[in-house]
Amino acid sequence: MNSFEFSGKRRFDWREDLAASRDVAEKEKEGYAFAIGWLEEWRLRKELPAGREAARWWWKEAVQSKNRVGWQQDQWAEAVRWYLRWLEACVQKGGDARGLEERLRDAVVNAGTRRGLAPRTRASYAGWLMRFGKYAGSAQRVMDETVARSWLSSLVEDLQVAYSTQKQALNALAFFYKDVCEREESDLRVRFRKISPREPVILNPTELNALFEQLAPGYKIPALLQYGAGLRLKELVTLRIKDVDLELGTLTVRQGKGDKDYPLLRRRSAVSRSAPPHSILGGRYRAEAVCDGGAELPEGGTGGADAGGEDVLGERPEKQGGRGVSAGGALEEDAEGG
Repeated sequence: MNSFEFSGKRRFDWREDLAASRDVAEKEKEGYAFAIGWLEEWRLRKELPAGREAARWWWKEAVQSKNRVGWQQDQWAEAVRWYLRWLEACVQKGGDARGLEERLRDAVVNAGTRRGLAPRTRASYAGWLMRFGKYAGSAQRVMDETVARSWLSSLVEDLQVAYSTQKQALNALAFFYKDVCEREESDLRVRFRKISPREPVILNPTELNALFEQLAPGYKIPALLQYGAGLRLKELVTLRIKDVDLELGTLTVRQGKGDKDYPLLRRRSAVSRSAPPHSILGGRYRAEAVCDGGAELPEGGTGGADAGGEDVLGERPEKQGGRGVSAGGALEEDAEGG
């Protein structure tokens, strides 16, 4: 028995109990289901445990954030009271009140933790399984691989998601069936649709300068740093002052892709070698090309032109004037910046 199917507690479903409830009028059940479903979706998105505290925060942030009709608030308040009484009944009977989506999320997170997956990978896989659980509708259909193939096909044919997104959903399902359901083999063959490459739209230096000039002072420096260095959003917001070395012209990215530290300023494909230099913290720097495989600093210095040899990419970096500081390197001070 796998970790998703096995549970020593009896499972309860608020939708089934609401439909069978004699305490709620038939004409009110639809409104109750809407409010409780809204609360549950909000709670799962915030990763809060079910209970009175989550309901209180939902009412404050989601319901009272807009002007509501009086009868709506009264109906939703009664729905929340019914839901809280239902949770108390589940606890008294020793049952499991978690819904299908929440049980899938917890099972994937627990299995990913045992496997040592990165937190963002666990969160990504859990999100895909929650979407699949909503599509399947029941635990029996979740365990059916034909339903999984149908869902993957719908991503391609109906939603027309990108190829990388299709692969991510497939990897999440493969992890679920192998590591959570403990199946040796799973048949998830689905024909993915590849999207032809498109030419990116690149702003010229004049357009870039005009764009950056419109940013507020508090956002301008981070935007310039992210563009010039090619940083991911998480890499930018977790950057610390001690990770920026203006003297050497390098950055250290902590816990980047693959949960690795990168001792160089890495350029992504969005930043080309010919990208215009930008004024960052009083100096003008140019992002240099670094392969996505990552590069290690050679022993005895930063390498590159200053080391008197080839850089880590096997090519001598172009000398733009001033001091070259990159090892296939992250930043090279432009001659104009001094």
